[in-house]
Amino acid sequence: MKKIFFASLIVFSALSCSNNGEELNTTDFQNPAVTNLSSNRISSSASRFISDQQIEQIGKMHNQGLQEVFTQFNWSTSDGKVEIINKFNSVSYVKDNNLNFDQKIYSLEENMTRIKNNLVNVNNFEYFQNVIKFLNDDSDKDFEKIQAFLLEENERMKENSNEVRDYETFLVFTTVIKYSAKFWLDTEIGGLNNYENFSVQRGAPSSKKGWRKCLTDVLVSDGSSAGAGFIVGAVVAAASGPVAPFTFIGAIAAEAGMGSAFTYFSSSNC
Repeated sequence: MKKIFFASLIVFSALSCSNNGEELNTTDFQNPAVTNLSSNRISSSASRFISDQQIEQIGKMHNQGLQEVFTQFNWSTSDGKVEIINKFNSVSYVKDNNLNFDQKIYSLEENMTRIKNNLVNVNNFEYFQNVIKFLNDDSDKDFEKIQAFLLEENERMKENSNEVRDYETFLVFTTVIKYSAKFWLDTEIGGLNNYENFSVQRGAPSSKKGWRKCLTDVLVSDGSSAGAGFIVGAVVAAASGPVAPFTFIGAIAAEAGMGSAFTYFSSSNC
């Protein structure tokens, strides 16, 4: 994997988000808040590599990127992977700030292996697997059900693990899944209806409403791409010295968005 380029704080504090009319709260980047998580060392300000607020920004920027990429997408392209990579290089927060990021689109298996191999405690991989299993089961889901399950797993890991890097990776993983669910799901099940909107644009409107197998594919691709991008970047940062986490959240958002976009474009379930 190419080493992630860490853009400056000044550049990122100027970013704005057009998705849903929201703007990025630059205060979060300048003064990272430490969430009071529990009595273990995860709650220590000295231990946290990235704040919960900054993780939320990854989710927002992820959705912004998807919206920009698919608003004017060439659905007839013969090479969706190249088209998607090129489009993400033109996303506003990438282009305006000359942001460099890993431009390889990894499979779900590759991303989960990258996560597992970089965990401090490999036993924490169980939490990631639980989420994948939940999203893969055949039951119907809506945004509230997904959000509740992710919160429950976050709480379980918070109470049972003292490994900060592993916990933060899981937060990135689940937060991007949450934002992805909001982005893709139909309005009737709590989302913004973009699965249906883009299916119409690509000339393949779906007759099925509500939960679809494609949504499983897209959400697990999103979460695994974000989690892998974060934990690999955190390992690089730890090896090269202290690096403020807000300097690479754009790269994580772009990498996750690419994975999601390519899965939506290429999955047989979509």
